Amino acid sequence: MPGPTLRDKLAGYLTSGEAAEALGITRRQLLYWVRQGVLPAPTMTRRDGLRLFSRHWVEEARDIVVRLGEGAEARERDKAGKEAHAQTN
Repeated sequence: MPGPTLRDKLAGYLTSGEAAEALGITRRQLLYWVRQGVLPAPTMTRRDGLRLFSRHWVEEARDIVVRLGEGAEARERDKAGKEAHAQTN
């Protein structure tokens, strides 16, 4: 039986476009902030230059984006997440 495919190995990671969408910012803004050190470096950069971001990275970056007052979608998700967390506790 063959081992896991590349797609299987990367299933838990997002591309820069997907990560930006999750944060409510543009891909261009995400990459600029990464280059400027505002956001942490990608979780992984493949040899072909594809940047990959873990879901944990997105959660950390979301906190930063919300603090910066950017990303309306990120703010809404942060608010919804906190409300859901409060209801379970």
